[in-house]
Amino acid sequence: MRQPLWKVVPGRPKLWWLLKLVFPELRARQKTHDINLAFGDTIYCSKPLNDAQLAHEEVHLRQHHYSKVFAFFYAIAFRLSPRFRLRSELEAYRVELKAAGPTHINEIAAKLASPLYGNLLSIEEARRVLANDDQAL
Repeated sequence: MRQPLWKVVPGRPKLWWLLKLVFPELRARQKTHDINLAFGDTIYCSKPLNDAQLAHEEVHLRQHHYSKVFAFFYAIAFRLSPRFRLRSELEAYRVELKAAGPTHINEIAAKLASPLYGNLLSIEEARRVLANDDQAL
């Protein structure tokens, strides 16, 4: 039987302090929201994920090529390039929307448009790009 390429671990990664340093948005968000984080071959979560959230995080693991080394360089690009960050998250949120169903578009658009990603889109823009699957950024 083949082992999965990834695992889900409750809690935060060992290098959480470093992630908060590089991504200051996490400090404020951790007080009011659950934090789910994919890194390399592991999904870290503050509480159990539903199928749509899991699908979202799986996209990030694929983007990291299931490698913590690759994920490190990915995180640098994610931090430094708003365009890269938006494209990465848009891909994951489109998969999440597909898994959750169209009735969740407003909730998912709000997450994509949030300060966590640098307010790169308005909620209306997020709703539009999420609904238009073939639209590239």
